[in-house]
Amino acid sequence: MATSVADTQKSSFLKELNRKWNDHRKALRMIRDIIMHADRTYNSMTKTPVYELGLNLWRENVIYSNQIRTRFLNMLLGLICKDYAEEVVNKKLIRKITNMLMDLGPSVYMQEFENPLLQVSAEFYRAESQKLIERYDCGDYLKKAEMRLNEVIDKVSHFLDPSTQKKITIVVEKEMIENQMLRRTLG
Repeated sequence: MATSVADTQKSSFLKELNRKWNDHRKALRMIRDIIMHADRTYNSMTKTPVYELGLNLWRENVIYSNQIRTRFLNMLLGLICKDYAEEVVNKKLIRKITNMLMDLGPSVYMQEFENPLLQVSAEFYRAESQKLIERYDCGDYLKKAEMRLNEVIDKVSHFLDPSTQKKITIVVEKEMIENQMLRRTLG
């Protein structure tokens, strides 16, 4: 499974990953339904249901695969940065991929995606704030910063887990307002 995803061309990599993920989940549900009785018996001994074992296999063999991990993250973060820059992106696909990460566990979402997303977002909005501060006076800058903050809140509500919204908001506020105030005070 990981090899077929890893071998996918760049332009359709995330779509193929999502397609394989949907196939994997469908197969897991079918297996779970077929061996429900065995799962109950087996579960009483190991405490790990078959469905969860299947999620663990996907996480270990696909998401954590050396062939996929970096490529996957770079492509997903690249799409989000394009969205930040007002380029048209497939938000449904981003949402499906972030949902997959949450299905694999909140810790997978946070470690593999959210933490790098917050870093990339900070870099993007740091550069954005620098461009805007050079172009506008203080009042206009604050209006633009508020507009960008509202835009990012709207954007993340479409394709990220709700738990990320507050964290992204803090990052954008820090980069566009707090850090600019510090630069002006210290500069």
